[in-house]
Order: sequence, then structure tokens, then C-alpha cells
Amino acid sequence: MLDEDYPIYHLGIRKGDSVVDVGSGQFPFRLATAVVDKFRDDSTERSGTPIKLNPSQKFIEADIEDMGVIKDKEFKYSIASHILEHVEDPKKACAELMRISKAGYIETPSVFFELMFSIWHKPKPYHRWVVSKEGNRLIFRPREKLLEAFKPIIGLGLNNAIPDASLHEAWRGHPDFFYTRFVWKEGFEVEVREW
Repeated sequence: MLDEDYPIYHLGIRKGDSVVDVGSGQFPFRLATAVVDKFRDDSTERSGTPIKLNPSQKFIEADIEDMGVIKDKEFKYSIASHILEHVEDPKKACAELMRISKAGYIETPSVFFELMFSIWHKPKPYHRWVVSKEGNRLIFRPREKLLEAFKPIIGLGLNNAIPDASLHEAWRGHPDFFYTRFVWKEGFEVEVREW
């Protein structure tokens, strides 16, 4: 769940800047001038909810791993919130983000989030990667390896152990535990590790 103030504050995004939201889900970044998604009408990975574009937002149908319809550095900023954990090739996807924009913001579930919610509920099959950061580098690790390591406790249904209100309070108060939030300018490094 993108906290829209975070990239605005950390990148200095202003109304009127050219901003592309890549893989926005159903609620694109409010200051985005363009929205990229692989499917406009298939909302399977958007909880069945269609994309809600603002009238001023241009829709571009493209895959994050191949956005050839977009020119090099066409956008000042890119926003990629909760998309990179889904991709097949993280290096390709990140290279495309750096190609189409000068700076950007990336947000994914953290290792803690993936583990905690896999224990709470049956794991969702559509997250392929667990993403963390070290300096100016994003690190992708296969999510399945994390789940294998904790297999004895995955899906135990511990959601009754902590009341929802307490969990949401922790989520709001400590978003860095739940999300990997990454601001970049002029590029960044990408590494895929086995663990």
C-alpha cells in the first residue's frame, strides 16, 4: 500500500512533473501523468478491481520487462509499487525503470512481511521474489526458498494470535518493517541471489 507522501517528499515530486506509475494496481499514484500496466482489463492481480485512472492520466499497455513503447528518459520519475515481487526477470524490469525515467521510487513487501503473512494465511502464489536493499542496490531472492525454510509454521493461521487492530497499528507506525522502500536517482544496482 503506497504511502504517496513518501516518494513526493523523498524525490521532490510536484504537480506537473512527468511521472509514470508502472504496475499501479487499481489505484494509480495521484500525481502520475501516465500509468503502465500489462493488462488494462484483466484485473486478476488487482483483486478483481479495475484500474481507476484520473481523466488526466494516459494509459500505456506494456510489460514492465519490455516498455519499448516508452522513449529513453521520457519521464522525470517512475513509481513501481508492489510490482517487482511479481516479475519473471528482476534485472530486466529494473533496467527498464532506469531507462524510461531519471529517478524513481520502488516499494515491495519486505522479507518480514512475506514471512509474517505467509504464516498468518496460506501463501499467495503470485509473489516470486523477496526484495531487500543494501545502499544503492536492490537484492532479489526467490520467495519459495524463504517459505521452504519456514515450512513447519507456514499457514498455521496465527491470525487470531494478534488482533487485527494491533497489527494495523504496527503497520501504520512502522512501515519499514513491512515494506522495502527504495528511492533512486540516476540509476541503481540489481542483484539476484539464491539466499
